[in-house]
Amino acid sequence: MSISVLWGYFLTCVLMAWLPGPDIYYVLSTSLVRGFRAGFSVALGLCAGCIFHTGLCASGISIIIASSPVLLNVVRVFGAMYLGYLAYASWKSRPEAGRTSGMGGGMSAYGLFCKGLIMNVSNPKVIIFFLSFFPQFLVDGGVAVWLQILILGVIFMCSALAVFSFVAFFAGKMSNVLMSVRFVSIMRWVSICVFGGLALLLFVEMFAG
Repeated sequence: MSISVLWGYFLTCVLMAWLPGPDIYYVLSTSLVRGFRAGFSVALGLCAGCIFHTGLCASGISIIIASSPVLLNVVRVFGAMYLGYLAYASWKSRPEAGRTSGMGGGMSAYGLFCKGLIMNVSNPKVIIFFLSFFPQFLVDGGVAVWLQILILGVIFMCSALAVFSFVAFFAGKMSNVLMSVRFVSIMRWVSICVFGGLALLLFVEMFAG
């Protein structure tokens, strides 16, 4: 793998990390409500999930899951249930001013890390995305395919972590100005709609596919 290919791949990963999606939204909303450390903990968990998916892809297990409607539906059900849980947790949270309310409540950094990790691992779209994205940057000869996939996975994880950390930092700074009962209440309902909508979408995909 040449330096030019890896550099182009890195820039692509950075651009893709900025695209609107549940991951970057979760980091943003958590950082706005609870500050940088909470958002960074979520970001670490989300990016750690990339290690899991990279391992599945490198070992060929992702291909088995993606080609099996039953296994893929199992992942979809698990992912939908967890997103539904996040929507329910947001609904149960009390809209109070202050960084300890809202998304995550008084949850520890480890707890937020685990939430981000589970959210990424249980997302079947990541499996399909890695299977369709990585092959575009694989080269014949020299380095083994599984090792190339691991390298691509690590670069993807690091680029996503850099972007998410940037978002968490500036969102955390903004939270000093934006924190209010009204703002937390708005973010609460946005979270309910986003996570609930994604959970419903996974169920629709399961029955439609």
